[in-house]
Amino acid sequence: MEKIEILPLAERFVPGAAGLEKECLSTAWSETQLRGLPEYAVYLVAVRGETVCGTGCLYCIGDEAELQNLAVAPVCRRQGIGEALLAKLAWEARGRGCVSMFLEVASRNEPAKRLYEKAGFSPVGVRKGFYRDDDAVLMKKALV
Repeated sequence: MEKIEILPLAERFVPGAAGLEKECLSTAWSETQLRGLPEYAVYLVAVRGETVCGTGCLYCIGDEAELQNLAVAPVCRRQGIGEALLAKLAWEARGRGCVSMFLEVASRNEPAKRLYEKAGFSPVGVRKGFYRDDDAVLMKKALV
């Protein structure tokens, strides 16, 4: 089995990233949106060969980073890909001068909450009705 690499989004990965987001996320970004990301966005892909196995995006604005999305293909889960994406995103955020990183996660998404806690995030609040059918837990990680 080929090794997983974490790389910046390149044109050749856009169709695979958009497809993976559509498969995994209720608010997936289209190929057009991925091609037009703002300059403050950091979008990474986890690839095995040329196959996109995971995606992660954060926005770095001022000294804060906010995770926009994280997705791992169902057949690739529980292999450390989510952890690797989070670690590389945090590293990228630090390199851009961010001192903290935030994210929202559905309150009923226990696997995701465990992943984020393992990566050093702690709950700091709740956003009532953030999702169509669930509240969001706001989580934060210090990057310094």
